[in-house]
Amino acid sequence: MITNDANSLRIAVVERGLSLRSAIMKKLRGTDIEFAGFVDMGSHMTRLLEYLQPTLIILELSADSEEPLNAIESIMANTPVPILAISCDQPTVTAIEAISRGALEVMALDDIDRQEQSDFERRLRLISAVKVIRHRSRSNTAETQAKQYQMVAIAASTGGPKAILQILNQLSNPYPIPIVVVQHIGTGFIKGMSDWLNDVTSFKVSVAEAGVQPQSGNIYLAPDHAHLELQEGKFSLRSFSHTDIYRPSCDFFLTSVAKSLGAETIGIVLTGMGDDGARGLTAVKAAGGLTIAQDEASSVVFGMPRRAIESNAARWILPLDEIAAKLLSLGSNG
Repeated sequence: MITNDANSLRIAVVERGLSLRSAIMKKLRGTDIEFAGFVDMGSHMTRLLEYLQPTLIILELSADSEEPLNAIESIMANTPVPILAISCDQPTVTAIEAISRGALEVMALDDIDRQEQSDFERRLRLISAVKVIRHRSRSNTAETQAKQYQMVAIAASTGGPKAILQILNQLSNPYPIPIVVVQHIGTGFIKGMSDWLNDVTSFKVSVAEAGVQPQSGNIYLAPDHAHLELQEGKFSLRSFSHTDIYRPSCDFFLTSVAKSLGAETIGIVLTGMGDDGARGLTAVKAAGGLTIAQDEASSVVFGMPRRAIESNAARWILPLDEIAAKLLSLGSNG
């Protein structure tokens, strides 16, 4: 999360062109306000904002693109910080939508020119002082509408069994999408985990077998004696190598699902040591799928989610108790 220093005002301008940058720099010339940086909307925006540590974001709206609205939502879900949205054409619907997604205020670009410098500076300082919180992702965004997801692929390690139990107990049964879990575990223990989840949840849980086609409403655990992958809609197994660090490999399975199902994949990285899952989640995101990482506060060990977040692979960073709600909203659209 971006942390604010109450003694300074550091502005990051998130833009699609140069007109907003020019207007803001001209209006604030001679003040002690610091420009943290200028950021293009795009895949690296969230990561750059995390690095820049602004206390206020000024973001350019557009009537002909959803990108700025999605950017607001991404900022408030991943690195929440006060946002002032600036509209060049002042479309009322876009302004209201910007506020609904997390912007604190919307101004017209023309109003910046008309406002006295001291009044504008005072306005920025007031907005930057507002304490903002992480926003839960919306279930009706363009990203989740009209998309039929085919699989939920979950990566987990230390603390994973308890986290998976909590998610399953918060989901409705039957869940309309098959869920596959790759859990780091010692050889000989995965059958016991499967039996335990069968006993304490309402779902049918089994260890994935080669040649099986995943079915909606079922939960599958990767076996502990081989790497699991998805090929042509069915499970297949690949033998461990003596050089493998993680057994079974989360990266291996997530990458195979991204190749097989593409944008119809939901990828999740839960609590765990190491960096397994980050490359696989990156592959899911690159294929157009939806990606989630567990947040630090609810993780037993923040290694795997941290690496996924640092790799800019996670579209959403959520506490454990919000992941099931997100899956329910996605499942209802599928």
